[in-house]
Amino acid sequence: MSMTMKYVPNIVGIEAATKSPELIAVLNFVGDQIYEAALADAPVDTGAYRDSLFMDGGLEPTVGSDIRYAGYLEFGTSDTPVFATLRRASEAARV
Repeated sequence: MSMTMKYVPNIVGIEAATKSPELIAVLNFVGDQIYEAALADAPVDTGAYRDSLFMDGGLEPTVGSDIRYAGYLEFGTSDTPVFATLRRASEAARV
């Protein structure tokens, strides 16, 4: 006897789940972990980079920096080592 099963997504249920306060709380908890790990691991010369780190919460939490040279610190240049602060912070949070 063979049986064929078909998955039919419940779009209304998926949308409701993504807007649930519980899911948003979990996402923000992980975002906070990444943010705290980035603060602890950020290279400090003047402190400007560390002080520029931010976490915007919500359904899509964002951890980043708006300082103009953040990308150079994250990915390195020919004369700047790779610090990868945000990558390492996200790995530390096991995301």
